[in-house]
Amino acid sequence: MCESTGTPAPTISWHKEGMILEEPDYVQFNDGSLYITNTKLKDQGHFIVRATNNIGVVEETVRVTVVSPSPPESDPNHPPLNVSDFIEMMALLQSNNSDRLEEEYPDIELEWNFTSYAAKLPINHGKNRYVNIIPYDHSRVTLKPDGNPGSDYINASFIGGLNSPKDYIATQGPIPAAFPDFWRMIWEYNVPTIIMVTNLKEDDKIKCHQYWPSFGAANYGSFQVTLKEVETVADYAIRTFQLQSLHGQGPIKEVRQYHFLVWPDHGVPQYATPLLSFQKRVRNHHKGKPGPMVVHCSAGVGRTGTFITIDTMIMKIDAEGIVDIFNFVRGMRFCRNYMVQTASQYDFLHHAILEAIMCRDTTIPAVHMATKIATLKEIAPSSGKTGFQSQFETLESSSPTDDDFDCSIAQLSDNLAKSRVKEHLPPNDYRVVLSTKNYDSDYICASYVDGYRQRSAFIATQGPMKNTAGDFWRMVWEMKSMIIIMLTNTEENGEEQSVQYWPVNPNEEDMYGSFNVVALPEERALPDYIVRKFKLSHSKNPDDSRTITHFQYINWPSTSCPKEATSMIDLVADVVRIQRKSGNGPITVHCSDGLGRTGTFCAMFTVLERLKAEQVIDVFSTVKTLRIQRPGFVNDIDQYEFIHKAALEFVNTFDNYDNFKY
Repeated sequence: MCESTGTPAPTISWHKEGMILEEPDYVQFNDGSLYITNTKLKDQGHFIVRATNNIGVVEETVRVTVVSPSPPESDPNHPPLNVSDFIEMMALLQSNNSDRLEEEYPDIELEWNFTSYAAKLPINHGKNRYVNIIPYDHSRVTLKPDGNPGSDYINASFIGGLNSPKDYIATQGPIPAAFPDFWRMIWEYNVPTIIMVTNLKEDDKIKCHQYWPSFGAANYGSFQVTLKEVETVADYAIRTFQLQSLHGQGPIKEVRQYHFLVWPDHGVPQYATPLLSFQKRVRNHHKGKPGPMVVHCSAGVGRTGTFITIDTMIMKIDAEGIVDIFNFVRGMRFCRNYMVQTASQYDFLHHAILEAIMCRDTTIPAVHMATKIATLKEIAPSSGKTGFQSQFETLESSSPTDDDFDCSIAQLSDNLAKSRVKEHLPPNDYRVVLSTKNYDSDYICASYVDGYRQRSAFIATQGPMKNTAGDFWRMVWEMKSMIIIMLTNTEENGEEQSVQYWPVNPNEEDMYGSFNVVALPEERALPDYIVRKFKLSHSKNPDDSRTITHFQYINWPSTSCPKEATSMIDLVADVVRIQRKSGNGPITVHCSDGLGRTGTFCAMFTVLERLKAEQVIDVFSTVKTLRIQRPGFVNDIDQYEFIHKAALEFVNTFDNYDNFKY
């Protein structure tokens, strides 16, 4: 600050080492004060401020000392924990239904009075999405100045990780005014990976603007971004960009964006499994690459901080066997305000880390599948159990149970009468809801289940009953399902598993509720399954019809799994071919109870789809994820092992794992 008076009013100028100080490194305000935009040790020393008018010159010398803030030390009240102590602490909190995490969350914040002068410069105001989420001067990411005022500024902060103080860049969801700066940051810091944990719009509010081209190439300031590839799976999308300077500076760079799509509009994910699978994919790509990982949500603090903490803690556990969430979050707050923005996020990431510890990494690369599956069959001397048994026990103990879901609609007395079994009923959040137009009820015992590439890829349901066959065809019609997979015979061991809900003879027509079903003369019988075609139409409009393909697997043993998986793999291949021709409607899958065989098929289908795309399998995580939508899926260890067996048989049919296809 410089205060001066005189007549006429003097002109103020600042000097150092005989040179007048100018923008962009130094900004002089109208009141005469000087702001150093990107303080470095070289700025230390003596500055001269000079007041000049036509009467004379007056000057003063100011000594500037540059001091970098010191990060906080570990809090003795919240020491790092080894893995076993962390597991014990979480078990104690869960058994006591404790609010300890919520109570300790406010203790993370310390009274820091860090400056944010650069963010508050008038020229930079329009580059901030939120006025209260701005970077500190000591940890902000600085861009190379281009001679224009404010050109070194972007709303982004360095966050330390396991390896360096600049492992991550936490930033806001880019706004149009800052698109060129965002891509300049990616270029200048050689960023290989962008993590996006928000959608562009949530709850009808813009959370982030699209800073990449939907197809082809687009220019952002001095850079051209070309979208080379998009891979979309159920929970996230991966976009591969080519980034190049329009001025021919440096080589073309590849940047990959991982976009997590299913963080709910409010709060946190109900279960961590999908986010942990996402983190594995991200880490496998980023590992060993130079340059920091850029992470953003909308403001660049809440979900961003949550993801960075989970990513770092998993690596810290692997490297050191230590969990230190409290102090790590406090350390992030030292670099950027509000990191891990809510108590619910703080609680969630504890449970996510616990799940990562308990469930471990169960991914198996295709190239190691035979060896790994053989190992899983061996009995461990320490436990007396096979690897499959240990995994399945962990799966059972870590999966959500019926009590974790609201199944109140399925539990209504009228709806219970439509269910073959009274447990593992469809949760309200995932049940298939039928139209009530011209009908009294919207209920059917069926759940949506995600696949590898598509959300709600399957409808998992029970074998139709006499009083639900009409609802079954109504569901197939309303949900535009073009394929039905039946994994049971109508009767097994003298007990009904499903009513026969289709006409038997070619060209025969039967009515089920409001729907006409005609058996087309295209039946194809294979050793283990039968393929049928039906014409489905509503009785009020018979001219509007659809062709439904019906697969019935007829050789599933009543008390175990098929001995060989080859015919099931062939069935999946047939289904994929039909699905490509008939659109992306959900595939309806049922056995008797809609749980064991149905879950096994959905899991196997999903595992094989991932195997083709990534050359890896993770049966454990796949089943655990499916159980979030339909509890009780894959209900015995034989089914769990069978999915692995199917994957191995599929792999063994190829010489080159890069050429997987049906």
